[in-house]
Amino acid sequence: MDGHHKEKSAYLQNVNLTDIDGTMDFYRQVIDGFINGHAVSESDLRAIVYALRGYLDYLKHKDDLRIEERLEAIEELYEKERKR
Repeated sequence: MDGHHKEKSAYLQNVNLTDIDGTMDFYRQVIDGFINGHAVSESDLRAIVYALRGYLDYLKHKDDLRIEERLEAIEELYEKERKR
C-alpha cells in the first residue's frame, strides 16, 4: 500500500445503504465493532457517523416529501368532495 489507501474494513465490504433497515444495520455493526475494539479507529468512526448522518437525513427528507405528496392528494380529494 502507498500510505494513502487503507485496506477496507470487513464492515465496509458488504454495506447495504439501499434502505433504512440496511443503513441502520450497518450503523449498528460499526458502533458495536468500535465498542468491542476490533472494527474501526475513532477517526474512522467519526467519518462514518458523519457520512451516515447526512445520508439518513437525506432518506428522512425523501420520506417527508413522499408523505407531503400523499397529504396533498388527500387534500385535493377532500376539496373535490366538499365542492359536490
